[in-house]
Amino acid sequence: MHPGLFFRQRSREVILETNEGFKSYAAFIRRHGKDVALRERLFKEMAPFQRIVSERYYPLAAAEELDSSAIVRSLALLFGLNAVKRIVPVSAGDGELSASRFEQMAFVPLSLRIRRERLMDMRAGLPKSTATELVSVSYHGLGGDPLCSLLPQQFGEFFESAPREVETAGSFSPFIAHFFLGLYALIGDRADFGRLTGLLRAQRRAIILGEDGESPGEWFVLVR
Repeated sequence: MHPGLFFRQRSREVILETNEGFKSYAAFIRRHGKDVALRERLFKEMAPFQRIVSERYYPLAAAEELDSSAIVRSLALLFGLNAVKRIVPVSAGDGELSASRFEQMAFVPLSLRIRRERLMDMRAGLPKSTATELVSVSYHGLGGDPLCSLLPQQFGEFFESAPREVETAGSFSPFIAHFFLGLYALIGDRADFGRLTGLLRAQRRAIILGEDGESPGEWFVLVR
């Protein structure tokens, strides 16, 4: 099922399986991860998002509160110094007005770009059976459904009006950052773990949606 269709069907359901799911996820990471310090760093970075899921509210910052420099640093660490030219805040509260700016855009979601550039890390670093299990336990343990469905619930007009790629980006960006951070903790890759940490922290109060494919380096960030 396409993620966009998934969220249209379940955007009003928040299934809090985080506690039990997280226990299974943590047990999986502890069982397969060899770097104890990295495992504990992972759980620490996840904690703010566990609270977001528990409180059923994503505390997006207002545009004037946005820490653009932190977002620039996190993207530059991941994609290179020349990958970020401009940060463009997009207000979810403006609903259809904000969503309409993406209608004619060749939009590239952050989650898609990460998957394209990082998927081989999973295939190279893990046996196939472990990688398959990682996908499953990550989705439930990182609050995949409840985390990803919070914003469509809070800002329904924006998500219902936005093109599918933007809708999916707004739902999936924090989860994808979580997933790959967990992967690097699992395989003991401290360098890439460090690169992803900033990206996850930057999305505690903003969502990095993606960039304009026809104007690379212009990144759109969802704010309140």
